[in-house]
Amino acid sequence: MGKMKELYTLAMESNEEKLYDLLSTKMSKGAARIGVNEFIKAADELKQDKKKPLFTHIEESDSTKL
Repeated sequence: MGKMKELYTLAMESNEEKLYDLLSTKMSKGAARIGVNEFIKAADELKQDKKKPLFTHIEESDSTKL
């Protein structure tokens, strides 16, 4: 699995421990901890956006009338 896909998957699963392990191999421990928090926060925002309807207000145009 590619590194970005692995980061995405771990963040979406809120797997903080494995995400920290992965990040701490490439950066300092403090930066890895901040990175974990930011990845988890971003994943939570993505999850919330997926719950929202794609279109909230659609107007019917002449071309869509049957």
